[in-house]
Amino acid sequence: SQSVVLLEASETLGGRVQSDVTEDGFVLDRGFAVFIEEYPAAKRLLDYDALQLGKFLPGALVKIRTRTRLAKVADPLRQPEDLLAAIAAP
Repeated sequence: SQSVVLLEASETLGGRVQSDVTEDGFVLDRGFAVFIEEYPAAKRLLDYDALQLGKFLPGALVKIRTRTRLAKVADPLRQPEDLLAAIAAP
């Protein structure tokens, strides 16, 4: 067993990546995190097969205060099937 001390400058853990829950129950993620599998230290230390990493499609679902449904923001250059969603995005 190891003892770990975690130091964080802000009120919550996570650095730039945070999740907030709105009054109506939506979970909003903010910040930006990218994991590049080719990081040399990660390749040495992590077992990618055991982690069962998944890929995310480009785009996001966005909560707009005046709407009840989430709006899809898409990238039709990488996901051509999302062209209509990209055109209709707020």
